[in-house]
Amino acid sequence: MNNPVFSKLALIAAVATLAQTSQATEFSAAFIGSSAYNSNVYGVGGDEESDMLLEAGAELELRSDSERRFDYLLNYRGDYQSYADADEANAMEHRQRLRLRYDIDPVTQIILNQRYRDVSNLQFDLDDFDSGDTGIDISQNRYERNDVSIELTRELSRRWSVGGNLGYQTIDFKRNINRSDSNTTEVGAELNYLLSEKQDIGVGIRYASQDFDGADNRISAESDYFSMALLWTYRFDEFSSLVIEGGPTWVDTKQDRLRQTVTNANIGRSIGGTLLRANFNSCGVGGGQGQPIASLCDFSDPNAPPIPSSALGPRTAYGLDFSGFDTSDDDVTFFGSVAYTKRISDWELEASYTRRQTATAGESLASSLDQFALGADYLPAGERWRLYARLTLDRRDAITKALIIDYTVVEDADGSALRDSAFIRDAGGNIDRDVLTGLVGGRYDFTRLLSAGLEFRYRDSERPASFAASEDAQSYEIEVSVRYEFFSERL
Repeated sequence: MNNPVFSKLALIAAVATLAQTSQATEFSAAFIGSSAYNSNVYGVGGDEESDMLLEAGAELELRSDSERRFDYLLNYRGDYQSYADADEANAMEHRQRLRLRYDIDPVTQIILNQRYRDVSNLQFDLDDFDSGDTGIDISQNRYERNDVSIELTRELSRRWSVGGNLGYQTIDFKRNINRSDSNTTEVGAELNYLLSEKQDIGVGIRYASQDFDGADNRISAESDYFSMALLWTYRFDEFSSLVIEGGPTWVDTKQDRLRQTVTNANIGRSIGGTLLRANFNSCGVGGGQGQPIASLCDFSDPNAPPIPSSALGPRTAYGLDFSGFDTSDDDVTFFGSVAYTKRISDWELEASYTRRQTATAGESLASSLDQFALGADYLPAGERWRLYARLTLDRRDAITKALIIDYTVVEDADGSALRDSAFIRDAGGNIDRDVLTGLVGGRYDFTRLLSAGLEFRYRDSERPASFAASEDAQSYEIEVSVRYEFFSERL
């Protein structure tokens, strides 16, 4: 992938040039810093490691006048995270957003949205709720994602309007060999009718295609989705509305029949920056095999603790036999969403439920995301402070049957688990995963340029036993932050 720093600088330069030649633009630059206590840095169950974190970075933003025919917003934020004890968790993070809107004519509008993220994923903040990333498996502790979408809307008459969208997403799990990188392409269209000042109805269709790369225990795969939906919007008044959409989705998946897989000879993973080999005595018998298997090696077994190592053995090829297994599957499910928003005096409230496909689970098959979300913002008029809260429950689940690569193991010379042979088996319930995240915080503006914040964050992950992630885990974080805007000027 492209170097993220150069990508951001190129975007900033492009929009800055456009701003100079078209309309007035606001450019601002701010320093952001924080100190936080994290109760469970690596998000593991049992042997938790707490630590103090220092974070420092900058945020740059170009923003045009939104009242013009053409407007744009470009934002880039870069942070460096430094832990007091867990040096191996130190990391640079990048977040970038771009939004362009152009009114082609009085009844036709085009909008481009783009969001890039390269984050360690060991913690989360308010921005992660907006992007829907709070439920990502914390064991995937380096995560790169880029989303691009183009939307076109046109009013056909006073009551009728049409719209279309095209989207593309790339996901790269940098440090997790048991997750599948993916590309997703999506296209959709909808037709809307204005029933009254309060109500809109409509219909929509959508097609999405996902391509998943293979991994040590994942088979490369393709998933196709075709959805139809009914749309309904009801505006109770100018301060509240209800939006409902949903309908059937046909899902078709196909996993590739590989002749072999290549991986390290020893079973292992990195925990807290330390490379560990699975203890052979921690591996159980299962999967229809007569000897221990890799997916039942327990890295938290106190009677057979994992073995520190500098390597996981040589890269070795293992043959695969798909006899008796069907690599294709299809199903019909329901995708949709319900969102209610309300403004009461100084409060802004939102409650929503969404069910859609997801690639952020990292599974090489069709997966669904059921997400319940609550949000509240208290913005008292004329005051220097604000309060906010978020609560999200994510449930990821397999839609169609999946196969995974597993391995029988034997004991190596150092007592660790050594791969013996590979075999194919049904993934079973190993896809299910629930994550509850919550955040409560507040900010106070000392001056127009200087502000400070306090946040409390909580995450509870429940995931199935597998050699990729074997424990349920809870963690909380308390953060104090400061923001100073050192440059702000209208160009």
